[in-house]
Amino acid sequence: MVLGVMGGVVGRLGGMAVAAAMVLAAAACGGGDSDDAAGTVATSTTTAGSATTVGGGTTAASTTTVAVAGLLSDGDQITTSGLGVVSIGAESAAAATAAGTDFVPDGEPVGATSCQIVRPQPGPVGVAFMVNDGTIARVDVESGSVTTRSGARIGSTRDEILALFGEKIQPEPHPTVAGAEMLVFVPVDPGDANRRVVFETGADGIVVRYWSGRMPEALWYDGCAGAL
Repeated sequence: MVLGVMGGVVGRLGGMAVAAAMVLAAAACGGGDSDDAAGTVATSTTTAGSATTVGGGTTAASTTTVAVAGLLSDGDQITTSGLGVVSIGAESAAAATAAGTDFVPDGEPVGATSCQIVRPQPGPVGVAFMVNDGTIARVDVESGSVTTRSGARIGSTRDEILALFGEKIQPEPHPTVAGAEMLVFVPVDPGDANRRVVFETGADGIVVRYWSGRMPEALWYDGCAGAL
């Protein structure tokens, strides 16, 4: 009888270990290069089993840790695909569910397509999403430490952006600030032909804001006002 109970315990633990290994292996998949693909952030959750009495003694409760989709964080990186688990083109409510957060509106909807800026709460500091026609149109970084996959960030210099992206950058004069620029990253991958990453500099050539999005919203320098 003791051997039978122990065999059942070992069998259950073995099955749980295999399941955990399969989930962790799946979570490790993914990747991409440069700023052309979004990564996935994972956190962990622990499930505890009940203690089992074997031959008059008590075994410790078993635990299994598996990887699950987690909250957006400052460690996520901007790509032409979006930020972390939030993909450009995704339906807004589905994206918030995938990120495990709430998208809190910042202002009223604008225009016939109801363009609106939303902020993930909880979420990384200084990050906002533009939702247009019900889907994620772009992700803006207005402050904080979130970077692109290549390391560009708020505080990068014009020369650093050009060094990172070379001829993929198309400089344009800032529409309202004398001496400032919009450094527009134009992907060469045909699959990203309708995507842009825009770095806004001050007159001193320092990046003060940047965003990644689809066309035409990526070129709406004044945000949802472009929907009017």
